Amino acid sequence: MSTNDIEEQKLDGDLSIAASEGSSVAVGGEEEQNDEPKKEEIEEKKEVNSHEEKDEAPSMVKEEVVASNDLAPVKKAGCTKSKILMNVVVPSIFLACVIVAVAVLAVRYKNFKKKYPGCKVDHQNWIANGVCQNKGLKYNIAECQFDGGDCDEFNSMYPNCEVENPTWIGDGKCNGGDYNSDDCAFDGGDCSEFNENYPDCKVEDPSLVGDGNCDGDDYNVEVCGFDGGDCE
Repeated sequence: MSTNDIEEQKLDGDLSIAASEGSSVAVGGEEEQNDEPKKEEIEEKKEVNSHEEKDEAPSMVKEEVVASNDLAPVKKAGCTKSKILMNVVVPSIFLACVIVAVAVLAVRYKNFKKKYPGCKVDHQNWIANGVCQNKGLKYNIAECQFDGGDCDEFNSMYPNCEVENPTWIGDGKCNGGDYNSDDCAFDGGDCSEFNENYPDCKVEDPSLVGDGNCDGDDYNVEVCGFDGGDCE
């Protein structure tokens, strides 16, 4: 065998080895590329499973229930703030909560009309919410059971007192106008000291008298002690 033949065989062998190594590298590269989507798929599956676990165990989400706690369908659906915030990831949760919310509102409306058939107000949820609303807004009337009972104590103490904000009566701050009247027990006693010091002082906000700031007009007059001394 000639030297040329030997060199040709060696060259062929080197080419074969190179080709073999190249193919293995290529295959390895493909395998590495194939591994990446598999990892992504695994992560996606984990994420889906995580959401599914949250869906299956709504009671584990210790958030304030969006709808009323006294309605079984809401508890069963587990419509929480967390689930609504997840609507970008799990749209079905948001849709389910909307459906439940509509059903809840329908039940509430039906129950309200049954309990207060003649009560026509703008905000039904203000009835029996613990805050007495004024008569002018038609809450503190017989048809609405005197604001669902919220105004019973107020009406008993001040039967002829009609003011915009009944909760201001006896809150520790002297309010003027109809609040500081005999019918309202002089703002539930809040204006007793003011009336004693300035019996003829008639201002919109008596709490501004003697607060350290000089107020003009009706405040800075003799009967109001020149704004309780603030303007001296």
